[in-house]
Amino acid sequence: MENLPESLFSESTLISSLSRCNISSSHVDMQQNSHDLDGLTPNQLVVLLLDSNLRGDVMYQLIKMRDTCEYLAPLLWNTFNAVYMLLLEVISVYWKLSPPTLSMKESTRVCNALALFQVMAKNPETRKELIEGKSVYEMIIRPRPNDSKSESKFWYEYGKIQVTRSQTKIPCYFYPFLKPSGDDKPLEYLRLTSLGVLGALAKFDDPYGPKVLHFFLETKVVPSCLECMDLCDELSGKVATLIVMKILMQEKGMSYCCATPERFFSIVQVLYRVVEKLTEKPCLLHLMYVIQCLLSLSEIQKVIGPSEAFIRQVHPKLFDNTFKDILRDDHETAWMLQVLHFNVYGRLSPPE
Repeated sequence: MENLPESLFSESTLISSLSRCNISSSHVDMQQNSHDLDGLTPNQLVVLLLDSNLRGDVMYQLIKMRDTCEYLAPLLWNTFNAVYMLLLEVISVYWKLSPPTLSMKESTRVCNALALFQVMAKNPETRKELIEGKSVYEMIIRPRPNDSKSESKFWYEYGKIQVTRSQTKIPCYFYPFLKPSGDDKPLEYLRLTSLGVLGALAKFDDPYGPKVLHFFLETKVVPSCLECMDLCDELSGKVATLIVMKILMQEKGMSYCCATPERFFSIVQVLYRVVEKLTEKPCLLHLMYVIQCLLSLSEIQKVIGPSEAFIRQVHPKLFDNTFKDILRDDHETAWMLQVLHFNVYGRLSPPE
């Protein structure tokens, strides 16, 4: 994974510099009362992200608009410094991850920032920018349409001096939240929301899908998701399994996962342990994701021939009556399980 900066340049320094250059007065009213935010439009709210005193309330208001404001994603992306301010929220809690000292209030605030990134991840236009767009450094120093030449020069010089010149793409800033942390609920909420952002990005069936997949494989999303599947709670494990499933359903993703025996069997072994957990607390959707993962992996046997090692790592409880009740009305998943059985054992009918 790429090295992430400990922090971006100082927020207080930015705001004071804005004041000295008279740049803020035409864009942001720093005296806006948090009680007045309910009546503001998305355009008015987004520019208030610059004010750290209002940002928590502003993010909450924007999240309430995510289903009704169709242009929220491009608005966030194209509003000067809005994405950077959301990243400040994300980075600000890094130092509280180990040992975990994050409060639920702090976690909720960062989750709100992540939820706005998820809005951008779902939108085709901004989804592309999150993966392939400019680095954080380039975003912050870009001139705004209404800036004078002197103001544009200020932003360039200020950014050149102050900003860590990281070429890290934005989703990489969420990866630290994927590390397992036991039963710490504030971090679990951060992990689940971060996985939600990655899950929103994981749409490989559109024209931009191959580039998203390349980014995921390049930044080692699969090992992080496997850790979540193996060690985190049910919800995070389910979303992580979905992401791995989508990767395995792509030819390039399969090639990556089967490139070495160690990589292949690390995935199979984690899936074995997930099935074991599902025997204690069944979940149809999670089970379907696991079966599809194994179904994709079982295709490798058509190339290399039957593998006793693989057969031993496919949990036998998939094929007895353990999941009979939850599969009773889901004929599609039940059929997938039959096909998996055929790929593993060479016959459709379960063993006696």
